[in-house]
Amino acid sequence: MAVPVKAKISTVYNRPGSHWKLGRHTGVDFSIPTGTKVVAAMAGTVLETGSVSWGPSYGISVIIDHGQVIRAIYAHLSALKVKKGDKVEE
Repeated sequence: MAVPVKAKISTVYNRPGSHWKLGRHTGVDFSIPTGTKVVAAMAGTVLETGSVSWGPSYGISVIIDHGQVIRAIYAHLSALKVKKGDKVEE
């Protein structure tokens, strides 16, 4: 099992704000140093990488289909180590 991130939450889920398209923050942001290794929360298949369809404000991102109708976006990354179609482990 993956170890949870040991980092300060910099923006909480559902935080209101006019600068977000939906009027609220739709994820959880963690404050970590640039270049920190990011791992998948669950095994899955990479659906998209780069500037993904969910919006350009996510920057370099990866969308993973974890199965059972669970998809997650890993956003604000400094680099990519996977490509569309890759299988990833937890």
